[in-house]
Amino acid sequence: MDKNNILISALNIENISQKELSDKSSVDLIKRDDFDKLISKLEVSFNEKEINKIFSIVEDRYISEKEILSLSYEEVKKLKELIMEEDENGNVYDASLIRSSYKVSSFMATSLISDNEDFNKAIFEKLKTLKDEKETVLFMAAITGSFAIQSVVAWDEKIDDEGKSFGFKKIKENNIEEYLKDKIKYFKDILDDGVSTLASKTYEKVLSWYEDILENYSSIKKEREYKIAQIIRNNRPNPLEILSL
Repeated sequence: MDKNNILISALNIENISQKELSDKSSVDLIKRDDFDKLISKLEVSFNEKEINKIFSIVEDRYISEKEILSLSYEEVKKLKELIMEEDENGNVYDASLIRSSYKVSSFMATSLISDNEDFNKAIFEKLKTLKDEKETVLFMAAITGSFAIQSVVAWDEKIDDEGKSFGFKKIKENNIEEYLKDKIKYFKDILDDGVSTLASKTYEKVLSWYEDILENYSSIKKEREYKIAQIIRNNRPNPLEILSL
């Protein structure tokens, strides 16, 4: 299915399938000692405040939308490392039995969309503004080409036993700004050529998303470059500090 058909199909989704959350009283809570051991094993760098915050979120093995919205892009990226593991065959699996809705998992998947952290963060910030699960499905289909709403967490593109691909196809672009401008031009040209009413509404929405992502990207990139400039102006800049930005 090509991306255009994916966008139109996503409009027709009336019910998003979600895993039902069981009665929390029957959930096997994560023990703090086990959580601390996992942090140590994975060598994920949390400060004490972050550790307490993350533990309070995952303790009941369910991540709510309210909880995910309380985290920054950087914190969500670290959270993802705690939830999923990869076996010796390269298969990614949920080692924590932590559940979430598709909308929540979309936030955790943003760091996989490209190798450009400014771009990924721009998408993360746009996700925060989407009103519901249905809009999130359409958004992720438009931006990533992925239409796997059954996935709890979307990961790098892989091939299943039947030869079908699943997960995100990572966006590999050297110039993200030009990439976004090309996307904006593409959808503007489609609208100028004239399309059906249903398609028009879809393309107008996707166009506005790309415009918002470009605005977010430019702002995030500018802020990061400003911080780097500030560090370089110091007498003895720390190279590791620069690389972390």
